[in-house]
Amino acid sequence: AHIRVGGGELFDTAYRAVFFDWNEDESNGNKYHFVGGYCGTVSAAGGWMHSGGLSGASMRLHGIGVDQVLHVEMVTPGGEHVRFGPTAWEDQEGYQYPRTTKVTGYCNARPHEGDESLWEWTECEGEIDFADLWYAVRGGGGGTFGIVTSLYYQLHDLPGRVQIVTPYDAELETREDLMKSGAIMVDYLKFTFTFLYLPETLNNVTEVESRSCNAPGTLMSIPMGGDLFCHNSAGDKFIEEWKSYVKDGATATGYGDDAEFMSHVEGLWTIRAEHPSQGYVTLRDEEPHKGRLQDDFGVLLSSGIGNGFDHVPLHTVTNYLDELVDIIIQEAIAGVYSGFYLMGGAVPESTDQMNSLGPLRRDAAFARSSLVGRGGDELYKKFYDLVWRDMNLTADSDFPGINCHNHASNENMGPLKEDWSRPCPGILEMSQEEREEKCVSQAESFWGTANAARLGEIKRAVDPDELFICNAGIGASSPFIGREEGGTGNETAGEAKPPAAGGEGDPATVDEDEDAGEGDPAAGDGDDKGSDAADEAKDDSTGSPASSSFYSKGVVISLVLAMSLAV
Repeated sequence: AHIRVGGGELFDTAYRAVFFDWNEDESNGNKYHFVGGYCGTVSAAGGWMHSGGLSGASMRLHGIGVDQVLHVEMVTPGGEHVRFGPTAWEDQEGYQYPRTTKVTGYCNARPHEGDESLWEWTECEGEIDFADLWYAVRGGGGGTFGIVTSLYYQLHDLPGRVQIVTPYDAELETREDLMKSGAIMVDYLKFTFTFLYLPETLNNVTEVESRSCNAPGTLMSIPMGGDLFCHNSAGDKFIEEWKSYVKDGATATGYGDDAEFMSHVEGLWTIRAEHPSQGYVTLRDEEPHKGRLQDDFGVLLSSGIGNGFDHVPLHTVTNYLDELVDIIIQEAIAGVYSGFYLMGGAVPESTDQMNSLGPLRRDAAFARSSLVGRGGDELYKKFYDLVWRDMNLTADSDFPGINCHNHASNENMGPLKEDWSRPCPGILEMSQEEREEKCVSQAESFWGTANAARLGEIKRAVDPDELFICNAGIGASSPFIGREEGGTGNETAGEAKPPAAGGEGDPATVDEDEDAGEGDPAAGDGDDKGSDAADEAKDDSTGSPASSSFYSKGVVISLVLAMSLAV
């Protein structure tokens, strides 16, 4: 099954179309899940998808937003109303979805007709590289390559109820035996990462159970709140395995004879809520918003200039778990806390291998709050020395991309070119001209060197007049300097020219027909791409759950952890 979403449509209406209008209709025997963003005000077919499409509730099961796209309708910078999608694939071992080998597209010969039934999809008069558009639109940044008027998304079988699993050490701030707090931190981090990324090393955790637990920036680096969203009853399995794990963990090693303390540790994780589907997680009950999904947090002022989300490779977690945990605890001692946007699971293997997501981002274990401007350069270097380890880097190596474009900041730049374990100085420390000379470019920081170069070439081909220059997008220059002529796609938002008008499309509707666009020659061979089933901290723009509320206890927690590890 698939759902068509209009270009101006929000997840509020798209989610309600699937989780409520369809799933709660007793005449519909099949129930579906929609891989999407968190808050209702996130655009279902806009910047969320164009920037990759983080889905904190289920992407570890099915891949990220760009992996769910079956078909695209858009208006190009040249004014053509086009639709396109894959028409040939080939299976590849190790991937959940097949590799796209051919993309076919058509132009609307009657684009000014308001009635879609009068549209005529024909061969385009001019040459349009639809394979390039398919690559660029899915992950290459919002609004840069044209105006999307509608998307067709793959739907998946409903993975059971969603359990919200929460850790809370109520005594972390007041416990007299500080070593106990340190032991809990070690077990908390090591077990969580093991369940998520090394499930085979636990007693009886399946890959599906591991992948069924996700977090949209809500899993915290300290056990003082924060949530995991688990489907397929994986929340029950998580808690069961936690109770088994701590019997041989750091807490039991030091305090196994303290029955009261061990009982407290075993009860660290609880299921605080359970819902029929993701649609209920942010459903509002109060008037006048009753029946709608939670909005984002509006316009916020943040002191974290330049902060965004960085990605941590899977191999960092699987090969260096003990060192990673030690560094995260050192960060907490310094008063630096992070929210983790979980990846891994199905994400690395769900690509059709024709999208523009950066290579490190595709193979990341999680995205985390950036250390830029937090904790000092030495803490940053210690962490990123670990991140870049074993990557066989040389002076000529392409930068693989590390920043999350779903959480882009105007000031975002990559690290120093000469040392990737050192951050680019902030705009208050160095002029933007100097930063662009000494630091990995903004585009490379999001997409990686190779992807940024290809996206720049596509941008120049489809939009030679630079009609669509979008903030932190390909072809944009930094708002901190004047726009340069002849942008290459590796600059970092300048004086954008006004875009052409675009439509919102029809309201989202679920369709179980075989073809994503019935009767349309561009629709391809069905909606499953060869498969049976086919975003973050409070100050981000995609509406993730708030994590900054955990920072208010930071000073006390930092002192507790510092003393516990120093004793």
